[in-house]
Amino acid sequence: MHARRDGKLRLAMESGRDLRSSAEAAGRRQFDALSVEASAIAGLDSASARRELRATLSKHGLQAGVLRHRVSGRGLSETCDVDRFVDELAKSLTAARDCGFACVACDLGQVPSRPTTTPAPKAKAPDAGLLILPGADEIAKFGQGDVSEPSKPADADHVALAEEALRVVATHADRLTLPVAFGTTLASDDDLSALLSAVDCRLFGRELDPASSLDALSHDVASVVALTPPLLHVVGSDAQGHGVRQRACKLGEGDVPWAELADVLRQADFGGFVTLPHGAPAALPA
Repeated sequence: MHARRDGKLRLAMESGRDLRSSAEAAGRRQFDALSVEASAIAGLDSASARRELRATLSKHGLQAGVLRHRVSGRGLSETCDVDRFVDELAKSLTAARDCGFACVACDLGQVPSRPTTTPAPKAKAPDAGLLILPGADEIAKFGQGDVSEPSKPADADHVALAEEALRVVATHADRLTLPVAFGTTLASDDDLSALLSAVDCRLFGRELDPASSLDALSHDVASVVALTPPLLHVVGSDAQGHGVRQRACKLGEGDVPWAELADVLRQADFGGFVTLPHGAPAALPA
């Protein structure tokens, strides 16, 4: 393993369709590793394809960074085919172990929503029986979402389905001793953390897609990084705007606070990879 090139952070380049040219470009730009889509490697389940991958990376002085696994359909939705979900992910885990990847990253898609309840301000004794009008502070809190009605409870069957699927995956991860970084672009960071904490696998962690978590990062970068389970992989994404008006953009040209995020990752001694887009320079946006 060679020295990290961006302070304490290890940077990987996302592979394009041509693995050899991607590896050559990543080595030339002095990346630490190459992250690869499992579906982009023809015959990944064959020993020869895995040997070729290892040889290609070694030739350009690269580590096998993160193997990206794409879940079929809508991910861990209420109608997820658990057997198919587990079988496909187990194959990627085995391939990643045989190819020497640091971890597997998987976007789970839809996961059960965690119910949240924030109580409204209580009336003080002297105000009992009077018409209580909200003050400026209460109005401001309401606008920020600090005063809200209880959300719809999570569906018990969906929770059980998601936890069952991940517990079976956990047995494969334990057998192979391979970390798995889970993310979700269709649910909140809190929902994902709650699901992974319930499964409680020592090899499960989180993948952070900054563009998908822009609202949370804009509020407090450190709290997003400090969520449990631990952060294992960061995607080099960026976006402009919030909510329905958000749109993807070139890395460093959006609203993601990359400089602050990089500082927080270094201070937290983040040991995973930050995967940057194909063709990007081996440096995080300032």
